[in-house]
Amino acid sequence: MKQFIYILAASTLLFACSKPEASTLEEKKKELELLNKEIADLQSKAKTLEMEILEMDSQGSSGKLVATEILQLAPFESFVSLEGVVDAEESTLATAQAPGLVTQVLVKVGQQVSKGQVLAVLDMSTLNKSKAELKQQLSFATTVFEKQARLWEQGIGTELQYLNAKNQKEALSNSLATLEAQMDLYRIKSPISGSVEVSELKVGQSVAPGMPLFRIVNLSSSKIKASVAESYSNLIKPGAQVMIQFPDISSDWHSAQMDFVSKFIDPMNRTFGVEIRIKDAALNRSVKPNMIAKLRISEYKNNEVFTVPTNCIQYSENDAYIVLADQKGKQGIARICTVKTGKSSQGRTEILSGMLSDSTQLQAGAAVITAGFQELNDEQFIEISPR
Repeated sequence: MKQFIYILAASTLLFACSKPEASTLEEKKKELELLNKEIADLQSKAKTLEMEILEMDSQGSSGKLVATEILQLAPFESFVSLEGVVDAEESTLATAQAPGLVTQVLVKVGQQVSKGQVLAVLDMSTLNKSKAELKQQLSFATTVFEKQARLWEQGIGTELQYLNAKNQKEALSNSLATLEAQMDLYRIKSPISGSVEVSELKVGQSVAPGMPLFRIVNLSSSKIKASVAESYSNLIKPGAQVMIQFPDISSDWHSAQMDFVSKFIDPMNRTFGVEIRIKDAALNRSVKPNMIAKLRISEYKNNEVFTVPTNCIQYSENDAYIVLADQKGKQGIARICTVKTGKSSQGRTEILSGMLSDSTQLQAGAAVITAGFQELNDEQFIEISPR
């Protein structure tokens, strides 16, 4: 269309050149005024013709179908997204303290147990016999001592006899206590209160000290453990607000607080550890150890800014740009808008400023093309999909 205008202007100039050359200054001024008027008339006619062609062309071609989103000022927040795992506050192994054969398994997987409760018993038949003998000896020694004490109270017998009887009784009593403490090593006990989560122990199995026999987990209190890149070490502090989600349970997000932030950077992967305790009792009952948890920690907030879907931002050799939907006559057209972008989060990106090819600034209410924007050129015909 511009070429058409140039041709008309050139024709006018050629026509003007064919006229007799003006000789005086006044004649030249009148000639220039006439030429400018002719050019203005031609430009007006060309503009009218351009609009008529556009309207006629739009009746035969609807253009590329696109979807749009109206640009509005809105709050924007950027998050650090992490992934962690649930860990029980108390999770430990119950092991044997002495070698032996298992004679009794007193609990089953899933059973609730108390701290110190006996979970299994090892063979202690030899110790039982020794205990029976000691108890018999202690019973006899106690009887002798009691009789000797009564005689000593009556002034009968010597003090040495009384002391020997007393010493014999106390020595046997101490030996029995020592034997019972030794026998207690043959009882496998729960170190904490909780639920028996793992047990492979069977009667007749041979065990040794240190062998993991039961996994006891206290599910009443859980925490989330995660590793964070060292680049966020200045952002994440104890007490920072964090949103947590358990995708295997629901899509809901729960507010929590950062309880622990490690001051140690792991030299192998350049991360530091963080922990968030789950204080909600209902949530504690729902989660399980080693369950995946998603974490979001706020790193940036802007209360009033334009945002667009991140995937509709395109890039030329030098600039980022979005495509807007506009009207030219009755026909929808695409308009390229060069933009300056900010932070991105949750699939959206800040648009800090924007300018169209005619130097018009990006304004609220503009229709951003969010689908079908690929390979659109400036002022290309489009058809906007109804919302």
